Amino acid sequence: MRGTRAQMFTLEGVLSALVVLAGMAFALQAVVVTPTDGGAPIGSADGDRLEQILEEATENGSVKRAVLAWDGGAFDGTPSGSGYFVDGLPDNGLGTALRAGFDSSTSTNVFVHYESSSGPGTEPLAYNGAPESDAVRETVTVALYDQDSVYDESGDQASGTLESRGSGFFYVDDQHPATDLHAVVELEVVVW
Repeated sequence: MRGTRAQMFTLEGVLSALVVLAGMAFALQAVVVTPTDGGAPIGSADGDRLEQILEEATENGSVKRAVLAWDGGAFDGTPSGSGYFVDGLPDNGLGTALRAGFDSSTSTNVFVHYESSSGPGTEPLAYNGAPESDAVRETVTVALYDQDSVYDESGDQASGTLESRGSGFFYVDDQHPATDLHAVVELEVVVW
């Protein structure tokens, strides 16, 4: 009687181990592994960092200079024919702040949204691909005035103002001709 009882305990132990192994195999197959799982996910900390970067860049004028770095048909310094920066950021205060705030594996898109007489419009400033589902977005509203200077890519003042450059020069025409306000635009930064 003693021998058959020991065999039952051994058989029960082996069967329990098989059940545990089968459960682990099932659980491993249910997990989806994607290429982004290796890196740190974009989260609330990155959203807070982006918000802080944009707040500082707005306070020191980098955002406004980036929005005003227009060369009559494209953002100043962009590759020929694109009109915006591709696979990178502009070499100005805003671009420098964004590069310093995130590591090189982080992608960034920058858009300028505006309202014009023909409806809403968007002008890409930097486009580095389609954002992933976990992308972080922050926006900053910028008021542009007729007497605001136009800037070059590096953020240095170029010749002329929005008013002196005339209609058709800037991506959004004067939306308030009876006042000093030229237009209100929204700069959107998407990080993933």
